[in-house]
Amino acid sequence: VQRAPGQGEFGYAQQFVEGPQLQGQIDLQGLAAAPVQAGTTAQQAIMSRLAPQLQGERQALYTQLVNQGLRPGGEAFNAAMQAQAQKENDLLLQAAAQGISLDQAARQQGFAEQQARAMFANQAQLQGFGAGMEQAGLYNVGLGQNVQQALATQAAANQAQQQAFQQRLAGAQFGQEAELARFGAGMQTEQARNQAIAQNTQLALQSGQFANQAQAQQFAQRLAAGEFGREAQLASFQTGQQAQESVNRAIAQNFAQAQAAQQAANAAQAQAFQQRAAEA
Repeated sequence: VQRAPGQGEFGYAQQFVEGPQLQGQIDLQGLAAAPVQAGTTAQQAIMSRLAPQLQGERQALYTQLVNQGLRPGGEAFNAAMQAQAQKENDLLLQAAAQGISLDQAARQQGFAEQQARAMFANQAQLQGFGAGMEQAGLYNVGLGQNVQQALATQAAANQAQQQAFQQRLAGAQFGQEAELARFGAGMQTEQARNQAIAQNTQLALQSGQFANQAQAQQFAQRLAAGEFGREAQLASFQTGQQAQESVNRAIAQNFAQAQAAQQAANAAQAQAFQQRAAEA
């Protein structure tokens, strides 16, 4: 019987491949700081720096006009202060427009940075997903190879079991043929024994018939010669008949006993043959 290959004899396919370490975020520590702090608009920053300047200029103009002898409410004083207010208004409008422009540029820049970071993170995720898919594909290929190897191993084991079964079946057939041969020889022996018993029975019956004929002949001779009385001859004949009947009964009883013993032996041999055939 060929030995079936053991588990793992063909080896196992590689199932896991370590994927690359992907970067999911951008390091912003090395970048220059933004001109405007988070939570503050450019317009607010410009106005916060321009307001003290305008206030200082207004106060200086007021002091200058007073020192020149102009009084608040006068035409010259009011004209100078109105010109200062117009100047301040123009500066505030310019600051507002500049602040709005800077805020829009900062917002666009921040949006572009966030978009770039999101695209970078998505690209990293997609690369990680592709690596995972490749790893899963390699794992599935490895499983398929292992399944094929297991099937080949099982097929070899089944072939070995089939071969062993055929060998045991052939051995069992040889045993059955031997049992049949022994049973046939036993049956022939029993038939010969039965023939001998029957022959002995026929010989005994023939001997009894010869004895009966001899007794009848003797009785006829004694009856013809008149040696004995009629009653004595009849008594002798009846005695002889009874004795012969006893002999015949004994012979018949022996034959029946021998026949019963032979039948019991035949039944025992048939039972033994059935048991050996069942074991085979």
